Amino acid sequence: MLASWLRMKYPAALDGAIAGSAPIWSFIGESPACDYYSFAKIVTRDASAAGGATDECAEIIKASWAEMFKAAETAQGRRELAEDFMLCQGLEESNHTVWDLAYWVQTAFDYMAMGNFPYPSSYILNGDGELPAFPMREACKAAVT
Repeated sequence: MLASWLRMKYPAALDGAIAGSAPIWSFIGESPACDYYSFAKIVTRDASAAGGATDECAEIIKASWAEMFKAAETAQGRRELAEDFMLCQGLEESNHTVWDLAYWVQTAFDYMAMGNFPYPSSYILNGDGELPAFPMREACKAAVT
């Protein structure tokens, strides 16, 4: 990131710079202004027709959040969530809440979007397993069926 900033601030002093994943435009006060939702937009795009899935997938995922929180309002709903997500402990038996579950699910989509390569890869999983080629598309196939 420092290499990117240096190149941005002193373009005449450097011929080039190498930086990976440097969010140099993601800070308050920068011009153009920071879009705080840009990452979520990219993840959503991966779950749409523009990302190779279907638009139905993105809509199903968006609707699932409200369904998850609605289910968590009752003891039966919390038991069903624990069963559906194969949780080791139910939401009532642990210190975890539906917010923790939603964050866990969101993180899974985030990681699939970051590892949405056209070939199988263990990169995002640090070698502990392997994501299929275009994992978001594969997740969408399961979501729409």
